[in-house]
Amino acid sequence: VQDDATRTVQAEEAKIRAAELDATNQGERARGAESIIAAKNAEVQQAIASQKAAEQRAAEAEKHTEEVEMQAVQAIRKARSEVETQAVQVIRKARGEVQQAQAQMQEAQLRDRQVEIQLQQAQADA
Repeated sequence: VQDDATRTVQAEEAKIRAAELDATNQGERARGAESIIAAKNAEVQQAIASQKAAEQRAAEAEKHTEEVEMQAVQAIRKARSEVETQAVQVIRKARGEVQQAQAQMQEAQLRDRQVEIQLQQAQADA
């Protein structure tokens, strides 16, 4: 009877050792799974950080584009204003020159008329 009891105890101890070994193996597998999960989480965090950095770069590029567009609009407005100012000056100068030429022409016509009158008077006197 004692041998049966010893065998039963030994069998139970063997079952306990097998269960302990199985628990140890499961613990190691769980730790392996945890490290895989941690690695995947790190990959996800890296991907999120990369996405945020890309979004930031895109926002900065968009802001830079808006700034360049604004500078271009300002440069166009300035150039247009300068061209308009120069055009007004050229037109005013040309009008002045035309008026001067007309005055000179009128003076020449007046002199011609005076010469004609003097010529007619000289012919009448002769």
